[in-house]
Amino acid sequence: MRLFALLIALLSACGGNVTTGVETITAVDGQTLLAFAGGQLYGTADDGVWRLNPVPGAPRATIVPSNQPLFDLLTDAQNLFFTQGAGEASFATVRKAALDGTAASDVAPNAQRGSVRQDATHLYWFDRGTATAALVRAPKSGGPMQKLADAGLTLVPEIAVDETSVYWLDSTQPPRLMRVAKSGGAATVFLADASPSLLQNDGAELYFLDEQDGATHVFALSKATAERREIVREVNRFWLDGTFVYFSAYGKAKNPRQAFKRFDRASGKTDILLDSLGTLSLVQVTFDASAIYWADGHDVKKLNKPATP
Repeated sequence: MRLFALLIALLSACGGNVTTGVETITAVDGQTLLAFAGGQLYGTADDGVWRLNPVPGAPRATIVPSNQPLFDLLTDAQNLFFTQGAGEASFATVRKAALDGTAASDVAPNAQRGSVRQDATHLYWFDRGTATAALVRAPKSGGPMQKLADAGLTLVPEIAVDETSVYWLDSTQPPRLMRVAKSGGAATVFLADASPSLLQNDGAELYFLDEQDGATHVFALSKATAERREIVREVNRFWLDGTFVYFSAYGKAKNPRQAFKRFDRASGKTDILLDSLGTLSLVQVTFDASAIYWADGHDVKKLNKPATP
């Protein structure tokens, strides 16, 4: 008990805290993708895409059955978008359906797994239908696929979309971050000799993970000047939500448990939301206005967002 009290005191002194109140929403074994729309939580399982009201004990309904693995899951106000494919190939079929699971249809084949992104009107992904991958887009409402640029070597599916441009990682040596207008045109090198991961757009900056001094940190990259600044150190994965950067981080070698934290970009303070997630790496986290949802390999969990410190 004294040791636990000492731990709490140390965390409080550092501006952090340990939050309780985690709820189990539903049991789902394996790697689960999550998305939120219209007050409903969506996810993937071995039998397809499911939906549920995100409260403990609510029934989970499979709304788009599938006997193939699923690799992407996105939602907007009307539709859900996902990729599915079988075997060891690195590409899959982009599909869409209404939020109730009806009207499921194919959008395009040969998409690189994990590369699908969206804006208000289009989906974007890497097309692997030819020897050289292409960065492409297609209207959400239906229509032909448009090639934006030759994508180069796309070992990891890093794409970010803002109001005017699409950014992606070309892993050809030396690797570089590329940019092209959403309407197409000449692609340019935005950041040379760089290998960012988990690329995300956030207003005037791009956020990503990169290695420095033997550890992986979150950086922000100015889209106006291409200058980068460090945001959070020693991060496993991260997610953006409002002013917060949520992230997972492993402890030291003698304590390999994974903690779940958030950094407030407005105040510069860090909260410890959960001090132990076990050793499973979080892959996808989603949010609504008041709660955080994630999957731990066995269950989907919910945690109400703590008040800002």
